Amino acid sequence: MKRTVSGWVWCLGTLCLCGASGAQAQACPDAEEPQARRLAERYAPILSFGPGERYFPTIPFFTAYDNRDAPFDFGDSARVARHVVAGRLRWDSLDAAYHRRLTADFRRIQVYAPAYAAVFYRVRCLVGKQNKQFWGFIRNDNQAFHRSGLDTLYAQGLRDAQFAVIEYFLYYLRDAGLEGHQHDIERVVVFTPQRVARDAPVRVQQNLPAMNEAEAQSLVQSLLVVVGTGHSSTTPNNVLVLLNEQASRLENPTILVELGGHSSAPDLNRDNAFQVGLDVNWNLRGSVWGTRDAQSVAGLGFIGHYEDWMTLPRSACISATLAPGSTADRSREFIQAKVDSAQQMPCGALQGPAVPEVPAVRYALLPVGPFERLARQVSAIARARSSADTTAVLDTVRSVVNGELRPALDPLWGFPGFPDASDAKVLTALGGMGYWRTVEHAGGTRIWDHPDYRKSPIRVLKRRLFRPTVRGIQNVGDVASLFYGAMGIATGDGSQQLALGMIVPAVDLPIPIGGILELEGGVVWRHLFSGESRGSFAVLYEQNYKSLITWYAKPFDYVARRWELEGSVEPTEFSFGFGASIMPFFTFPDKPVLGLLSQRARIRAGVRFDIVHATPRLGRFEVQFVMYPR
Repeated sequence: MKRTVSGWVWCLGTLCLCGASGAQAQACPDAEEPQARRLAERYAPILSFGPGERYFPTIPFFTAYDNRDAPFDFGDSARVARHVVAGRLRWDSLDAAYHRRLTADFRRIQVYAPAYAAVFYRVRCLVGKQNKQFWGFIRNDNQAFHRSGLDTLYAQGLRDAQFAVIEYFLYYLRDAGLEGHQHDIERVVVFTPQRVARDAPVRVQQNLPAMNEAEAQSLVQSLLVVVGTGHSSTTPNNVLVLLNEQASRLENPTILVELGGHSSAPDLNRDNAFQVGLDVNWNLRGSVWGTRDAQSVAGLGFIGHYEDWMTLPRSACISATLAPGSTADRSREFIQAKVDSAQQMPCGALQGPAVPEVPAVRYALLPVGPFERLARQVSAIARARSSADTTAVLDTVRSVVNGELRPALDPLWGFPGFPDASDAKVLTALGGMGYWRTVEHAGGTRIWDHPDYRKSPIRVLKRRLFRPTVRGIQNVGDVASLFYGAMGIATGDGSQQLALGMIVPAVDLPIPIGGILELEGGVVWRHLFSGESRGSFAVLYEQNYKSLITWYAKPFDYVARRWELEGSVEPTEFSFGFGASIMPFFTFPDKPVLGLLSQRARIRAGVRFDIVHATPRLGRFEVQFVMYPR
């Protein structure tokens, strides 16, 4: 799936050296090692790939620090040693190695699996208004909020809990989905409460007594939210909310990885199938993304709701599974048991010659921190003005590589680090890393500059993709998101309009009603900003909220003495209409104006029927441009 320039270009945290992250980390004890490592290991995902997948998560600049006799020899299962130009491994040469994986023997099932794989993690906390924004998303699905029993936990004190957010970054050399692009980065994000005050403010408001330690600990273990990213800013993510025993017992969740496109979806019962309501259970009124393997196979299923046939079956004999490696004593048996439980289809059930099982590949679980520090040294070496500056950089690089990266990578990658390496070798490695930092995507964006790294972790919830509800409004920003500006024109001698619209937040009803209701008030001119003007008011109904393609109806549209503006001989103050509504999909983060339009603009086009002497008559074709502020 093409994220265009958002190219899912990423920094692994690498170039995100902004102070905001540091400030948040200081206020977040869970982000400090070794607590961060313990959290990351507990929820590190087991990754189940679609049959035929060729691209697996790896280290973007994994070749930079391999200084063995055979350079570039420890990449993943694509052999890359022969693809070096001017001493550096080029992206297109490496990609060509992946393409050569295709087998010529089409009579047997080919399962690709990496020799080495890596997943990065970072732990942050929800701070300030982020906690309210999180609950705003959760409460936006009010039916699930009440029917699940989460409302009770919320009132008992969970509202005021401090949340840790474990973000897992997966870098793929290429997205080979619907359209495809270079440098694909996907995420799995876990929200888990860590602490709650025994006399939380919400308990005080409810006149509830203070909790004891056991009750407080039980409360923070009663909620877990697992989110699999679903591509662009205008496609929903896959959100699974677990409560009570399910939340406290879940470790190492299975994640289905979309074939080619690499979007992620939870698989709660580890059956390698995606089931709406079980594997995702929040904001289901929207278009659930799911795991749309069909896009990579036939380009189907991008528009519209998820269907079961879009996910291809997975098993140990037709697809690869990646599990986290760990130094914990129980890790190997524990993880392998979970992997085994996910294999449902026996290989002997397949027709043809015997098909061997593909053992699970163990990936390295790596903190982002060391790569952030290496990135700083890439920049520092470019600014070095003396031998002392250069020596300081070299010493820091050796410390990070030998002290942090080599212990983490050695069991799985055979990573040698820099034992007795010359200064020239270290400088060459920095140059290789710098090359991968600055190489540009075809659209012109550097591949290490993903904006989501620097911004709030709750952005992964994509709160504004779902229709607003009364209970989901938590702050001033939520109120501002209800309003929009609009400009409309009517064909022929029709009028032109500027309007201010407001989305009416949905309320709780015994029978849920879909769609959104909007109210618009504005001014109409014969020619925009010239001549006489008239006031206008309209009521609109939109089938879906911020969807790529939907439809709208305008059951009531009033313009005072409209016939005088449009030159009609008969009074036409009232009308109704309907048509199609489109929101652009592609994003342009490097182009401020285009990026703003692509993520916030809507175009409505339809027909207007005028009411003349209580009889509807075909009026004009109308087009309206809508701009959301958030």
